[in-house]
Amino acid sequence: MSASRSRFDVQSTDYQRGRVRQIEARIAETKAAQDAAATRLRQADAEFKRANELSTRGVQTAANLDRARATYDVAQQELESTQQRVKYLETELTSAREGVFIGESYNDAPSSAQRIRELEQRLAELNVDKEQVKARIVQLDRQVDAERLRVNNLSFATLNASVVGLVWDILIDDGQYARRGQDLVKIVDCRTLIVTAGVSESLYDGLSVGTAAQFRLFRDDRIFNGTITRLGGSGAASLYTNFAVGPSAQHLQRFDVTVTVPDLAGEADLGCAIGRTGRVIFTAGPIAQFRRFITRHGL
Repeated sequence: MSASRSRFDVQSTDYQRGRVRQIEARIAETKAAQDAAATRLRQADAEFKRANELSTRGVQTAANLDRARATYDVAQQELESTQQRVKYLETELTSAREGVFIGESYNDAPSSAQRIRELEQRLAELNVDKEQVKARIVQLDRQVDAERLRVNNLSFATLNASVVGLVWDILIDDGQYARRGQDLVKIVDCRTLIVTAGVSESLYDGLSVGTAAQFRLFRDDRIFNGTITRLGGSGAASLYTNFAVGPSAQHLQRFDVTVTVPDLAGEADLGCAIGRTGRVIFTAGPIAQFRRFITRHGL
């Protein structure tokens, strides 16, 4: 629409310039006719005066005097007509320079100027519509923000855990309906780290709850003291129900022993070392006996 308006502006300007030049040419032509009428009037006036003088002397006939008077009257009327024509064209020129074009059968602007006014009116209407749309968008944005806040308030809730730990498993999908009392998430309590070991039956028969043990992680030289707190024996899969890491099939083929190692939780890098593996040394086991033998003999 702006391109159309610019095009019509050019057309209107060209039309105005051409119309002004046309009227200026007509004014020049009419002024020339006015000068010619003034000359004829002076000539008719001189002839009328001579005819009148001759008629007074009785030399000129009354008919010749009447013709001279008629010629004078016509010349005078022609001069007045050209003068009025000049005034009319000057008025038309002034209006044309202001963008309004008058004529004998019209009093209006050209079609391009009319089109410009129509476009300006339409642009004004569109600007009003634009402002209304902007206001509507602002209102809708506010409604969207309010609705998003309402949906967010309904789609999440704060859960207070009884322990400090890590989120180990999420038991429900996003957007899924949750029933009252349903488990939603599993949290690992890192304050109670334990070590589970799989031992042979012969070694298992020599162990008891409360027996001391030692534990060392693979690729780690630190040795931690622990205590046997549970003897699961064979078929101990059910004992791992609430554990973060379940037993492997190879582990279940042996006899299960649970060892509590309190110092593990005190290490910054081992505070929640879930799934790490290592070696457990029992005081009743052959390795511990071999160590005591070496120590006893100073080897």
